[in-house]
Amino acid sequence: MTTTKSKIVSTPVTDLLHLADVYANLPEYATRELDPKHVENLAETDHTQWPPIQVVEVAIAGETDKGLVIIDGYHRVAALKRNVAITSLESTGILTDEMTPREREKRIQDLLKAEDDKDLEKLLYDTLIKAEIGDYKNDNAVFKAALTANLKHGLPPKSKALIHIALAYYDVTRGEVPEPSQSEIARIVGISRAALNEYLQKRKKEEEKQETEEEDGSSSQDKEKAQEDRTKKEVKKAEAFLKSLEKLFQEDHFAHTRVIETLFPAITLELASEYSSHNDGTYKDLVFGLLTSDEPLTSAHAMHIAKLGKALTATSKKIESTNETAKEKARTPQKTRTPQTEVDVPFENFSEETLINDGFENVDRSQYMNEYTA
Repeated sequence: MTTTKSKIVSTPVTDLLHLADVYANLPEYATRELDPKHVENLAETDHTQWPPIQVVEVAIAGETDKGLVIIDGYHRVAALKRNVAITSLESTGILTDEMTPREREKRIQDLLKAEDDKDLEKLLYDTLIKAEIGDYKNDNAVFKAALTANLKHGLPPKSKALIHIALAYYDVTRGEVPEPSQSEIARIVGISRAALNEYLQKRKKEEEKQETEEEDGSSSQDKEKAQEDRTKKEVKKAEAFLKSLEKLFQEDHFAHTRVIETLFPAITLELASEYSSHNDGTYKDLVFGLLTSDEPLTSAHAMHIAKLGKALTATSKKIESTNETAKEKARTPQKTRTPQTEVDVPFENFSEETLINDGFENVDRSQYMNEYTA
């Protein structure tokens, strides 16, 4: 935002705007809360002798006329409004000499806080104050002027406020030519260079820490999303495998039983971490419960079942490659068995013929367990 060169005007106090209402990026300590006692003391002085307040002229969205934003002079404007309110209350007889100071002050504040008092609004509009419209080349120049005014006028800032003013002053002067040094800023604000440097380093570390935490948080969210996607895939595979087992059970109960028995070593290993005490009967119950349940799959059970499906695929491949004798028996004409259908396991189809032939009994199940646990 830019202005014309500096000039002094008289403007209604109602036309003045607050910095915070115009600049969204205003530094925290560019303005301070008003000190009521300081306002009261100023109100008892002659306002015609006050120096002009400092303002910046800005374009207001939706308005044809430009607005004046106060940079320095908030206490003076408040004091002038207070005088107008006192004059209004005294002229209507609301303020009397019989009132206690507390009663008078309450009446004054009630009127100043009233938003729909037309009489006061008109009186304030008719009240003019001298204002110097400064020439500021950008927002940072406005903020620098406000920070400087905050140091020179009004009540002295407290030590904590000085630190924040110094940090803000440092920020808004980056890029200036010449750029003020830490020593110069510390001298202007009234703190030591060492103190300013210390707080600048502290702030830098806090910002780096926050950036790291944000990156870690984003990375963690990505990992959680990836894990969630993997789990969904496992559940889908497990559901498909259970449907295959259900189909096999309906078509050939005997073959279904042999499949479960084939999986028994893998099931034992899979469930051992969840059940510390068991016997064969207990495991069989668990197996059939796990593989025939109508309940929706939990992610943990889905992982178990998906791994069992892989174990079954490994088993059928191992049987086919290591027991040629059993396969020959299954093809011999003397062998009379009901033709079996092939079960669609999502990982890789396995042959029921392989699983149900007599040669299955001779397979060393430990041979394929290494593949299962790999």
